[in-house]
Amino acid sequence: MSAHVAGAAAGWLFSALLAGRSEVARAIFGIDPLDGGEVLLDGVALRNHTPEEAMAAGISLVPEDRQQQGLVMEMTATRNVTLTVLKQVRRFGIVSRKKERQIAGHWGGAFLVID
Repeated sequence: MSAHVAGAAAGWLFSALLAGRSEVARAIFGIDPLDGGEVLLDGVALRNHTPEEAMAAGISLVPEDRQQQGLVMEMTATRNVTLTVLKQVRRFGIVSRKKERQIAGHWGGAFLVID
């Protein structure tokens, strides 16, 4: 498969094109191994092909089954929002609740997040 997606709407377009194709999306994001080939972003290959590398490159994934694969149901929305950015909210292994609330507040303003 080869796809060229550009612009700020790339994620939305990509999501629409791949609806029901979660295996491909998971492989591109680095959750599942690629059967072959490589993932390129602006012509540069993602070397380690991990979710961490994908996120650092600006790639994100919203799974089809968000309740099962995208959330930790035992945690609050604030905690779920900051799970992917723990390095930003912790220092010496201790999570700053203030930083957590700041980051969650930013995303809560961008999306409807009810805690």
